[in-house]
Amino acid sequence: MNRFYKIIEDNIILSIGVNIGLGVEITENEYNHLDKILSDIPTETETHYYAVNTETLEYELIERDEPIIIPDPRQFLVDEIIAEVNA
Repeated sequence: MNRFYKIIEDNIILSIGVNIGLGVEITENEYNHLDKILSDIPTETETHYYAVNTETLEYELIERDEPIIIPDPRQFLVDEIIAEVNA
C-alpha cells in the first residue's frame, strides 16, 4: 500500500512524493490534487519563481535573493544532438 507525503517549509509546498517517508503524510486524494496543481506551475524568471502556498493552494510569486540564469531548453536539445552525432 502506498503512502503519500508533502514536504512543507515556511508555508510553501516544496514537493510531494510517494513512499518517501519524509514530510507530512497526506491522503491519496490530497496527493492527486496537489500533483495537478504542481503540474501547472507558471514559468519562472531570472528574478522570480512560483511556489504553492499551503493555506490557499495557489501560486505565489517569490523574488529570488539573487538573479539566476535560466537555461534555454532548446540549447540542451541542440547539445544532445551534437553529442549523438559526434559519438
